[in-house]
Amino acid sequence: MKNNVFDWSRFLLYLKKETTERRRFYLLILLGIYGGLTLLMWLGNLMYEADNDLNADKVDLTFIRWFITSIGVFLSWISASLMLPDLKTRPRRVAFLMTPASTLEKYLAHVLLYVVVFLPAYFICVQAADLTRFLLMKLLYPTSQATGLIDFVTPIVSGLWEIHPLLPVTLALGNLLMIAYFTLGAVIWPKYSFIKAYASLYVISMAFLIVSVLINTFLYYVLRFVSDIFAGMSDTMTYLIVDLMLLSACAALFTGAYRLLLRRELQPLKLP
Repeated sequence: MKNNVFDWSRFLLYLKKETTERRRFYLLILLGIYGGLTLLMWLGNLMYEADNDLNADKVDLTFIRWFITSIGVFLSWISASLMLPDLKTRPRRVAFLMTPASTLEKYLAHVLLYVVVFLPAYFICVQAADLTRFLLMKLLYPTSQATGLIDFVTPIVSGLWEIHPLLPVTLALGNLLMIAYFTLGAVIWPKYSFIKAYASLYVISMAFLIVSVLINTFLYYVLRFVSDIFAGMSDTMTYLIVDLMLLSACAALFTGAYRLLLRRELQPLKLP
């Protein structure tokens, strides 16, 4: 009996269809990221080299690594919000819904392309841009003491690991939670998804802040109770509990996005 929910061959065919039809779009995005990072790194290198007394060894690579990583984190949110471009117009929605693949297969294919693949592709662009920056400095300014090729990932992970082995996992799950939120936003608001999701996040934060002020006494005792619980735990146990909560929230948001997309596919004529 054929599986109507998920079939590997059908999933791979749909994934191939998406990558083939949108290869120009993906290529332009990656080239744009690569070009922007190259320009940013090259101009930054020129600013450092403008001071003749500045030695390349004195460049604050920690700030540069975190700045480039922060850009990647922000772009990963935007990528997740663009995950379902076929829901923006009615003809494209009809074509999307009529594609011979299940909702789960379509959803997982888009998650793979816009979420899972994005950050590795981004850091490949980062290293390629850094290599280009280094070669340009050597070619155009042979006498300059240009900073060598930079490892953007390992030092950050190692630094966080030294604080606590689970801290990199906690931060990664925190970013995944934001990605899951913008994925849900891509289903709820196909048009201008990132702006609307970001605005809704701001409204939720402000509402939580107002409620917190209004029930400050209640929250004080709740937070005091929670802090007393965590105070008696080891750091590892605290990180594990936080990671479990973040992972559960991510699963809830990704599942919610899928369930909402499934409802829309079952009722295509009611789509806005």
